[in-house]
Amino acid sequence: MLKLALILAMANPINLLSECPAAPAPVHRDTLMSADTAIVITTACAPICSSIARVYAINKVSEDAVWTFIRTIPAPDEHAVFQEAYFDNGHLLWRDNTPDMLDDEEKNSKL
Repeated sequence: MLKLALILAMANPINLLSECPAAPAPVHRDTLMSADTAIVITTACAPICSSIARVYAINKVSEDAVWTFIRTIPAPDEHAVFQEAYFDNGHLLWRDNTPDMLDDEEKNSKL
């Protein structure tokens, strides 16, 4: 229970990891492009994976493309701490990895 309380007290660590070039956890990015927009998923695993998904508009200027941040796509469960985003058949989906943080006693107790 203490582990879960500590995790809930933390700010969303994925925001820090996705912006930090010397992030201590492995950071993976996956991109889904469609015409002039892109969804970029940034996932950090240390060891439990958590993601942030962002939408960008792509403006093709000559040979270079300019990516403009539009918005962050919120995860569907506002109470889950470790939500991991992934693409499946061109759709953005989410899985809740929060239970992976609990030990056996915590998983068996009712919170």
